[in-house]
Amino acid sequence: MPRDPSQWLPEIFGPRIRCDTCEGLFRPTLTEEKLPEGGFRRFFVCPKCDKFYGVIRVTARGEEIVAMIQRTKFSDRVRLQLLREQLSREITDDRERRE
Repeated sequence: MPRDPSQWLPEIFGPRIRCDTCEGLFRPTLTEEKLPEGGFRRFFVCPKCDKFYGVIRVTARGEEIVAMIQRTKFSDRVRLQLLREQLSREITDDRERRE
């Protein structure tokens, strides 16, 4: 392992990103927020300027499908594939600014 921490810290703690607004460098911390209509969204916020970065939005039905996937045996590959296809329709990109 290199002696300079800047060479190995990113591998341990994840990559740093640069904020689009303030250009500060930080390691994003994902936060999960329940949505009023059901489901949840995952996002992170710049610790310097509080710029919101949406990552994904999962519907209430998507949460149910995740639970079904977790209960399905790994050997039931056909069912797992069908559930994953259904789940992909319940997850959307969430890059807009939070209201």
